[in-house]
Amino acid sequence: MPETLVHSLPSRALARRSDMQSKFTQVNEFLKLLGHTGVLEQMASEMRNKDESREGGRTSSSRICILDCGCGSAHLTFGTFHYLNNVLGLPSSILGVDTNGALMQRSNNYRQGL
Repeated sequence: MPETLVHSLPSRALARRSDMQSKFTQVNEFLKLLGHTGVLEQMASEMRNKDESREGGRTSSSRICILDCGCGSAHLTFGTFHYLNNVLGLPSSILGVDTNGALMQRSNNYRQGL
């Protein structure tokens, strides 16, 4: 980023940008850990075996279902959904729950805009 642009941003915008970079790093580290567990590869293999044994192939029930309790702003939830479905090609659905209703509404609004 050019130095003049940085100086022209209000300090609040710089703090927000820094917060988002930290969140991005957190999501990436979580996804790395998730990948290193080997659980996703195992689940993908089981799903393929299950689908191959069925006549007609994959069914709508061949999905990974994840419940994220205490999802907060849902950054990890959205990141995990994207990683599973779009990067690994594993059909999945994710349900996030949290006690903060306003935060859940904001996350639902964001989801609808995707």
